[in-house]
Amino acid sequence: PALALLDINLTGDSGVRLLRTIKETAPETGVLMVTAVDDLDTAMFCIQAGADDYIVKPFSLDRITLSVRNALEKRRLLLENRQNLIVLESSLQEQAAQFRAAQAVAMQQEKLAAIGQLAAGVAHEVNNPIGYITSNLRTLAKYFDRIERYIAAQDEWLTALAPQQIAADRTALRAELKLDRLLSDGSALIGESLEGAERVRDIVRDLKSFSHLDDGEFKQADLNACLESAIDITWNELKYKARVSRELGELPKTFCYPRKLEQVFMNLLVNAGHAIDGQGEIGLRSWHADGVIGIEVSDTGCGIPAENLGRIFEPFFTTKEIGKGTGLGLAIIREIVEQHHGSIEVKSAPGAGTTVTIRIPVCIEPPAVGGEEER
Repeated sequence: PALALLDINLTGDSGVRLLRTIKETAPETGVLMVTAVDDLDTAMFCIQAGADDYIVKPFSLDRITLSVRNALEKRRLLLENRQNLIVLESSLQEQAAQFRAAQAVAMQQEKLAAIGQLAAGVAHEVNNPIGYITSNLRTLAKYFDRIERYIAAQDEWLTALAPQQIAADRTALRAELKLDRLLSDGSALIGESLEGAERVRDIVRDLKSFSHLDDGEFKQADLNACLESAIDITWNELKYKARVSRELGELPKTFCYPRKLEQVFMNLLVNAGHAIDGQGEIGLRSWHADGVIGIEVSDTGCGIPAENLGRIFEPFFTTKEIGKGTGLGLAIIREIVEQHHGSIEVKSAPGAGTTVTIRIPVCIEPPAVGGEEER
């Protein structure tokens, strides 16, 4: 109730006891003590117990009307203040959450910067020896080719000129030493080693590129190249779990933050790999239409329940096991995409995989000095 009028003496009960009960269960309810007990101590006791006024009988209509109005106004102000406190508390909690999220993102970026420095050091140390290995393997391949040609020429000469017994002995020794297989396998082994060395070289190149992740340079880039670089870096995470298919369209170069977009693609690829239990497929697609570049990353993983789809971009929200995710990956992805004035859309269902689509407007002009990027 909004207001209660009580007497000190009630049939079968005490007005003061009822006053206390009302204030304990509904403190916003106004209570007027209306009684014939004209005693100052009793009046003070009732006021201290929570009564809004103590009115002694007999009383005038004006007197009771004023008290009722004051009690109702006090109740209104109390309810209003309570609501304001709820709103204020909610606002403070939201601001605290935003602060924690910003702090966590900053820490994550610091970690990425540290990883970038480590990657730069590793890339530098690996780059020189892999250069020697690649160069030596190419030289060895040329030498091996010359040896094969020389042996082939000797075979022709011996077949044509040597006596039959010498030719037979040569053929037997060739079979015993498995020379034909040695020559065939030798060329294949050199080719595979060269391929592996070039793969390491590409990874080193991508690591050196990733080491400049915190580089704020806004420059022209090919997003397909950024996507390929992200695949190279995350390949070890993906190759045992998924087959990666590409359907990359021709894209115009656009001014952007290439290192940050590589981080976006890396996070999406790693998430896709984590979503796959056993073996699956990750599909990559890119296109350009109406001045917008589209990048799509899809997987055949476990999918996302409908009740979680609306929360996946919230900082710290994650469905991964403890130690496997911070809940910051998609929050950072959205922040980077929005920095490029783009949009991100996620479609998913349990058991049906997930498709993430990023759309970024093409930026054909470099930004004005000290100004925003022009789209």
